[in-house]
Amino acid sequence: MKKILVLVCAICFSTIFVSSVLVSAKDEISVADIHLLKGKWEGYLKIYGGSQEQQRSLEVLNDDIPLKGVLYIYGGLSGNSSRNFDNGIIEKGKLVIRFEKYQWIRLALRNKKGKLELRGDFRWADLRGDWTGEIYFEKVE
Repeated sequence: MKKILVLVCAICFSTIFVSSVLVSAKDEISVADIHLLKGKWEGYLKIYGGSQEQQRSLEVLNDDIPLKGVLYIYGGLSGNSSRNFDNGIIEKGKLVIRFEKYQWIRLALRNKKGKLELRGDFRWADLRGDWTGEIYFEKVE
């Protein structure tokens, strides 16, 4: 009985330890995870109520706060374009990048089978309209 209790305690401790070290789908981004954000990310966004995915990529240039980088937009209303940012912060465990008052993306970091993902939502409002939806990136470099 004592051996079983020790084994159960060891399994529980290892599970807690491993889950606290690795980024999982439920973990929030912490200061210790910021270095994982640096690099190139490829993905898409999907506007709520729409069916078409629109290609996007994200490049994070540094690994300290505020994060700096570029959001690349392919085939948007204005064609291909890019938006620089220098204000990426961690807010309530998510990466938040603001471009204008009503233009932002909010992303959670996930480790799915060894692949890093950023997944979240966005709002993009300007004179042409107001769009919200989901946004996804997978780390490529």
